[in-house]
Amino acid sequence: MRGGTVAVIGGSIAGCAVATAVSRAGAGQVTVLERTGGRLEDRGVGLCVHDERAVELRASGALPAGIAAHPLQRRRWVVRDDTEGADGRLIWQQPFPFHSYHWGLLWRGLRESVPDTVRYRQGETVTAVEPAPIGTGAGAGAGEGARVRLAGGSVEHYDLVVGADGYRSVVRAALSPDSRPHYAGYVCWRGNVDAARLGELRGLGDPVPDAVTTVCFPGGSCVVYRIPGPGGPRVNWVLYAAPPRDGRLRLDDPTSFPPGALPPHWPSTSTRCWRGSSRRTGGGRSR
Repeated sequence: MRGGTVAVIGGSIAGCAVATAVSRAGAGQVTVLERTGGRLEDRGVGLCVHDERAVELRASGALPAGIAAHPLQRRRWVVRDDTEGADGRLIWQQPFPFHSYHWGLLWRGLRESVPDTVRYRQGETVTAVEPAPIGTGAGAGAGEGARVRLAGGSVEHYDLVVGADGYRSVVRAALSPDSRPHYAGYVCWRGNVDAARLGELRGLGDPVPDAVTTVCFPGGSCVVYRIPGPGGPRVNWVLYAAPPRDGRLRLDDPTSFPPGALPPHWPSTSTRCWRGSSRRTGGGRSR
């Protein structure tokens, strides 16, 4: 593209990558509108990128060099079996040529690579995206492009609007107004821990640091793999399970919180749900 104004709604991983790409492609002015006012590096934990896709992304300039990554070679599925020892019984494994990333370190690298000409505005909540009325286009073609409504009441006009604002995307709502998210019947708990603490597990440790291991149990599973961290290696974990019916999870609550922003009622709620999920594994089967 040559010239024109572009708004990227959302300034996390996808938003930074898109902003860099359209700026390098020749856009006249690129503006990123990110609703969060705090540090985005505090959000999210681990994610993985296929080795071949990473090569393509680096070649295109979309994945900057120097971002810490942990090499992974295989994916394993295990179940508890006391006859097989503390590591359980392996039921399947397959090649997994990926690298894992810490969300915050990946975002930081992408954010630093965004050209200085891009306007990156935080604390800007977009409430709606609409077609530009006739005669109000941002570029030469009157009536072309889109207008962006902000929470403060202002309206901004752009030739192109790109949605990078997650599963609650206002851009998706504008394009597909009948599309609505639906509860899938399970909840995901996730977090990460300093890998050095694995030594506290009395011999369990981390027998396969180059693998993504899925621990299977009745009613759910837990995915575990290593990621780099700001202060050294960390272990990322993701637990999938159906919450108990008495867990009283409020699905209208926000679904992700930065450190220190957890609502007061959530610790007790998550404890009840965790205990309920653990009971599903049967007596003596959870750790």
